[in-house]
Amino acid sequence: LSMRYLIALLLIIVVVQAQAPSYTFPTSYRSKVGGWVSDALTGHHKAVSIGWMLVNNTIPAMRVDEVWELESIADTDLYLSLGIVADTHTYYDNGSYYFFTNATGTYCSSSTSPIPPQNWPSSTFVGEVDFEGQRAYQFNQTYSRLPASLYVSIDTFDPIAFYVGPITDRPTRFWDGSTIYFNGIEEADLVSEEILFTPPSYCPPLTGNENDSPSILYPFNGYI
Repeated sequence: LSMRYLIALLLIIVVVQAQAPSYTFPTSYRSKVGGWVSDALTGHHKAVSIGWMLVNNTIPAMRVDEVWELESIADTDLYLSLGIVADTHTYYDNGSYYFFTNATGTYCSSSTSPIPPQNWPSSTFVGEVDFEGQRAYQFNQTYSRLPASLYVSIDTFDPIAFYVGPITDRPTRFWDGSTIYFNGIEEADLVSEEILFTPPSYCPPLTGNENDSPSILYPFNGYI
């Protein structure tokens, strides 16, 4: 009897594993996005932005153009010290760029943080959760040494949000976390539009030995 019970239990485990969902982003897509970030530059308060995300996974590359809600950054170093009201991130499999223009000129920094995960296999599936009032599948991975979660709608199977959190609760940490909210996702032919993912000429080449630099929507390696 115990052997039969063990076999039945193993069969149940196999079936459950086989039915675990996975999620893979399209080969080429765009999405209206909103989000928040909290770190030392924002005074450890949530700074809010809106923008566009463009992705071509044949490169692979991602571009995020964002505009900041001024009320949420007016008293932060992001605005007071850096003079940032809008900026751009570009991500590749070997690193990323962050660039912006303010009253004094154009600036670009590089990082070893790559494009966020585009494939979330069933092995990363955590379970069904309530995410801000929506029933969602939760997937967990590590991104740039930080814990990351993808939330996918159970009803539509569209991505809802991508969260990157801190790995420590120490009060002196730089990075508190960030969330990207997807306002729909649309497959788009961006394969022939590589210019969208080409960084400005004033950005340094990616060598794989970049210094970690302040990040806005996504964390760079040093800020954990």
